[in-house]
Amino acid sequence: MKKFLAGTAGKVTIITVVLLLVLCIFLIKTSQEEKAADVEPAQAVQEWTVDGLPVFIDFTADWCPYCKEMEPVLKELRREYDGKITFVTVNVDEQKKIAQEFGVSSVPVYMILDASGTPVTYYPGAATKEALTAFIEDAFANPDMAGEGA
Repeated sequence: MKKFLAGTAGKVTIITVVLLLVLCIFLIKTSQEEKAADVEPAQAVQEWTVDGLPVFIDFTADWCPYCKEMEPVLKELRREYDGKITFVTVNVDEQKKIAQEFGVSSVPVYMILDASGTPVTYYPGAATKEALTAFIEDAFANPDMAGEGA
């Protein structure tokens, strides 16, 4: 009988430790998700435009396969337009207020704001590097963007 109790106590201890580990992991994950709290759109736009440059917004989601495919293209564009336009990424699941403010209901969507934070144009869906380059250049040629970024 003592062996049975010792074995049972050992199992209970192991189960308790495992449950505590699961609880710790859950609490850590929850606190990390809170760090990605939804910010107010006006605050975000103010932060994005602090350098006085137009803003290219990449609206994306972790579950979106097309968004993942676009990452290398966007990385190249960031490098090519460094100092001319500010690139930001908005995860629509984490930043719902921003997505709603700009009317984004699907991803990927790309939007360009002028240096004051006013939307100038948008591009829905995945695209080639050439198409997004033309999108950016067309935005720079837009009279609403005159004198900014280009």
